[in-house]
Amino acid sequence: SKLAEKAGGVVLPLSVNYRCGKNIINEAQKIVKEILPYEESEDGEIIHQNHMKDVQAGDMVICRKTVPLIMTVLRLISIGKSAYIKGRDLANDMKELINKVGVDDSNNLSLESLFDKLDEHLTIIGQNLLDKGIKNVKRHPVYVNTEEKIESIKIIAENCFAPSDVIALLDKIFDDQVRGDAIMLSTVHKAKGLENDNVYIIAPDILPFKYPGQKEWE
Repeated sequence: SKLAEKAGGVVLPLSVNYRCGKNIINEAQKIVKEILPYEESEDGEIIHQNHMKDVQAGDMVICRKTVPLIMTVLRLISIGKSAYIKGRDLANDMKELINKVGVDDSNNLSLESLFDKLDEHLTIIGQNLLDKGIKNVKRHPVYVNTEEKIESIKIIAENCFAPSDVIALLDKIFDDQVRGDAIMLSTVHKAKGLENDNVYIIAPDILPFKYPGQKEWE
């Protein structure tokens, strides 16, 4: 709006959604009230269920946060389904964190030692933020993002014997390609611009993601 004022322009909303069926847009209006369906779109279908037994190769699963995706992809793989999480950069971030606290020698660390080092790293980040005068440290993006990475690493490690196994599993479950031969899981951010006939939403209670003290624009 400030740019429009300086340029003397007019703000034009992009309210009509041409991609999704009417029922999908009606559901989306619970979060974004101004979004509108295209009048010639198909109806589309919303199904509320507590299981994912029907999800098949080529389908998409989305979530606001990464941790539920990791839990779900491991569960899908365990029952024999081909599945991956979109975003190799997410895996690289976690691998970098493992190597950072392991002094690039993660193969010689036990998982217990790795967890201790990760927790210590998070504590140091919190203290550094406090030293900078930030009061609500646990809501700061740097702290929140690091905490989520650590939680993700610990969940993956439940299926591993050593930190090197965690790194190998990260490489296995994260990919950048959109593949039709597997179930693709993605954060809502990574899924922007993508389309799919069947989209499953997990952990809908954190979509949108809300926390105490959140400002309206957030």
